[in-house]
Amino acid sequence: MICLDSNVIAKLLFREEDTDKANDLIEACVLADEEMISCQLLPFEVTNAIRKRMRREGLALEQAQRLMAQFRSYPIDIRSVAGIHERALELATDFNLPATYDAHYVVLAQGNACDLWTADMRLLNGLRGQLSFVRSLADFSAPEFT
Repeated sequence: MICLDSNVIAKLLFREEDTDKANDLIEACVLADEEMISCQLLPFEVTNAIRKRMRREGLALEQAQRLMAQFRSYPIDIRSVAGIHERALELATDFNLPATYDAHYVVLAQGNACDLWTADMRLLNGLRGQLSFVRSLADFSAPEFT
């Protein structure tokens, strides 16, 4: 099992740096029958990322809706764990994170004893490598699940 944050999903939807690694990660999970999970914030954050592209880049509503459909097609189980909000607040405080959104993904991964894959450099820098289960998408190599 792995946990994915919204930054990894954005790489799947929009062509940008490490899009190939995001695709490889998802493909490796599917081939290895590795369960993918994420927190309840994921659909909200993905919808917001698409809307930002609409405003900044002129992405048409029709294309945005196709991207939403693509997102919904990924086999990602939306989950929570007991005390997620309280624990996210504690974690954000412990690491002096500016917001708790990213901490929710960390708490979910920790509560499910799995790795969190992220492309969020601000989160990775904030954690300062102290949580080994929080992994950078930039470091992914396809053989990890074979």
